[in-house]
Parts: sequence; C-alpha cells; structure tokens
Amino acid sequence: MVERAFHDGDSDYFSMYVEQYNISLWNNRFVFDTIARDDVHQTKDRPEAHYDLVRDLLQFSIEHRTVDWDDDDVLYEWIHLLVEQKYPWHVCSVWNHLRPTAISFLHQCSMSCFHTGNLHMLLRQNMIAHLWDDCDFLSSMVDQASFFHKVESSRKFRKTVRKQLDFFPFHETSVLQTLVEALLLWKSHRVLNMFLTHSQHEQLLLAVPDLTQKVCYNHDVALYNNVRELFNQQGTIFTIRCWYEMFANVHRKHISYKTSTTNEALAGFKMFHHLLQTFDDCHEPEQWLELITFMPETIPFLTLFVHSPHAHELLDIVLQKTNTALDALPEDHATYILSSNITLKWSLYSRDGLFHTIDSFCENQNGWTTFANALRWGNWQTVEWMLNHFGDKELLENMVHHLNVRTSSKPHRNDNALTLALYNPDNFIYEQIIRYADDFYCSDEWTLQDDGVSVITALSRLFFLSPTTVARTLRTSVVHV
Repeated sequence: MVERAFHDGDSDYFSMYVEQYNISLWNNRFVFDTIARDDVHQTKDRPEAHYDLVRDLLQFSIEHRTVDWDDDDVLYEWIHLLVEQKYPWHVCSVWNHLRPTAISFLHQCSMSCFHTGNLHMLLRQNMIAHLWDDCDFLSSMVDQASFFHKVESSRKFRKTVRKQLDFFPFHETSVLQTLVEALLLWKSHRVLNMFLTHSQHEQLLLAVPDLTQKVCYNHDVALYNNVRELFNQQGTIFTIRCWYEMFANVHRKHISYKTSTTNEALAGFKMFHHLLQTFDDCHEPEQWLELITFMPETIPFLTLFVHSPHAHELLDIVLQKTNTALDALPEDHATYILSSNITLKWSLYSRDGLFHTIDSFCENQNGWTTFANALRWGNWQTVEWMLNHFGDKELLENMVHHLNVRTSSKPHRNDNALTLALYNPDNFIYEQIIRYADDFYCSDEWTLQDDGVSVITALSRLFFLSPTTVARTLRTSVVHV
C-alpha cells in the first residue's frame, strides 16, 4: 500500500503509511529501491503527482539531511537512477544548486542514457557550453555508439546535434577515430553523414584515412559513394591494396560458417557487386590483373566471394573483366609483369582454363585455393561454376584429383576434395564430388589418405552436427561404390 501511494503520488496517504509503519525513507533506501524497481518503459503511465512527490521528498532531504549529499558517489548514484528511469527535468535537477559537480553528473548521465529533455534544458539554461563540454563519453566507444544510435532515429534531436557539431573537438585525432568506430558499430549512417557534411569534415578524413574501406563493412552503397567522393575531391588515389581492403571489409561482415541467404548476406552481395562495378569504372582493364592476383597476408581476392549466396555471379563478372584485360594486352605479350614484380605467364593456359590459372596462382602455403574454400564453405552453385570453368578435362582432373590442403590448427591432417565436401552442409556438393571421384578413379586414394584419418574425422564431425546428412552421404557413397 505504501508503494501504491508512492507511485500514485498521493502525498497524504503516503505520509500516513510512512508514519503508521515507521518506515525510514532514507536509512533503508526505501525511495531509491522503489524507483529502481520501476520499469523504465512505463514512464508514460506515471502520474505527474508522482514526480512532484519524489521532487518534494528529495528537496526535503537536501534541506534537512545535507550531509548525506556531500558524498559524490551517493549523488551520482541518485542522479544516474533518475535519469536512467527517465524522470523529468524538475526532478533530475534538484541537486543543481548544491555544487557544480551535480551539473556535471547530470550532463554525463543524460548523455549516456540519452535523456534529451535534460540535455535541452542544460543547453537552454547555459549550464553547459555545449553537448561535448567536459564530457567523458567522448573517450568511450560504447557510450558513443549507444548515444549516436539513438540520435540516428530521433529526427528532432538530430537537429540539435547538427548545431552542436560546431563545438565538436575535430582537432583530436583519437576522438575522431573512436567516433567512426562507434558510428559504424551500430550503422549510424545518418549521423556519420552529418559529420561528413560539416565544414571541418577534412579533419575526419585525415584522422581516418581508411574510412572508405571501413564503411564497406556496413554494406551501405550510398554512404560508400559519399565517402569515396570526398576522398576523390582531396585527390586521394586508391591503391590496389586499398581496393582489396574494401572488398575484404565486406567479407569481414559477410563471412559465416555456412553460406547465408539472410538479408545481411544479400546486402553484402550488392556491396560486392557495386565495388566490382566501381573498380571497373575507375581503372584501365589491365588493372584487373593486379587486383585478382593480389596476394595479401590473409585471403586471396577471389576467396572473398566464396561465402556470398551469389558468389558464382560475382566470379563470372571477375572472369569477364579478366578476359577483357587480357584482350587489351599486345598479341605477343606472353607474360604480364605485375606491380609486385611477379611474372604471370598467361600464355601457358588457354582462355578456357583461365580460372584454373588464377586459382593456382593464388594458392596459399597450406594448399588452400578459392576452389578448396568453396568446397568447404560455399554453396553448390559456386562449386558448380568453378567446375565448369576449370577448362579441359586434364586441367579439371589436376585441380580436383590433386587438391590437398592443410589446416594450420590441425597440421597433422590433410584434406582433399572429398573430405572438404563432407565438411560442407550442402550435400549436393558431396554428391557431385563423389561422381568426379568415379571419373578420375581416386575414391580409394581420397578415402585412405592419412590412413583414413581425414575421412573418418569428417564423417564423425558430420554425424554430431547432422546425423541425417550422414545417412544421405552413406547412401550416396554406396551407390557409387
């Protein structure tokens, strides 16, 4: 009944119950704990009388129990509670007259809890010079990410933030770097565009020179175009490594343990497609040879597409552009010297085996090629595309039969086309590979590799993840034995 009277704001009944039950409002934290138990989503259901009662109780405590509020920890705890519970300004600000620390606490809590009413009043009454005034939240990526994510969906408060950007510390590189990470974390693209259209946006570009690569992470084509245009206006020239990193950042978000068809994965595919088109628009055909054979320390270029649900479409575009690049070379040009001083002997292979040429060239030290990654992680359409683009039967047999990869975490075990297909949840890939095993007479060789350890490991893992898939796999194997 006491709590009911408290929530209703009925001061007469509340006083009566407090006296009747001898409740100590402050020593046992009755008021604090009762407010803390409230659901913040029920803010609109609180009567105005409740807020008046809380304000009167706090003002009485400030006047008669002044020593209680000398402790900064107690003061901050109370201010944070009221701000977090979305109490209005006339309640949250009852301590402002005590000392400047109270105003500072109110400012910080209102930023971290996104209490726009308090922030408007602090600005209007000139209690703070601007939103970023003496505010610790600028050093916290988590606080910034949460704040600007809410600004993103608040059209009214975005206008206030836009005006406040004139006071933002654009001269502090570390603050700008933290800001960009925060904005990209929760896709606060409208807010990022506000910073990019500000008169001091050049400071942001200087602080985050790889911003064009970073925005690819969020699969927003329009934002990417805006950022790239700003760098172009500064005369920035993007190297092949920069372009690779753009694609790799899409891959960083796009990758999963299986090919995904979610909206996010489809957005990644659209971002990949846009980057391919943009690269083609900005470069001579020969530059495609540099890009597709770029050998970073991590993942070869073509492998970036493997996890896309439409990887076969992306690979088709790359192969077409590569053929166009080769057509642009002199007829007697037997080799092509890459900028990395690597000689690529295109003339050794027919155009039909172009994918085989590229994939063999980009094999890493553990034997992993784009084809090997597709067998392990891709979908059937991607694997089928690759099998159809290896060229003649001899090249195809060479690529499929002799595929042999090692995993850095399992150096004692080698995998072949069969075991990689077993690891893949797409059973159509295994069915096709087992047919090739018959054609090339390599079923026994694959099965007995490493004394059968590889295939047993693959089947065991598959059994634990999907017993029904194992049953289908064994039935397929029996048919082809």
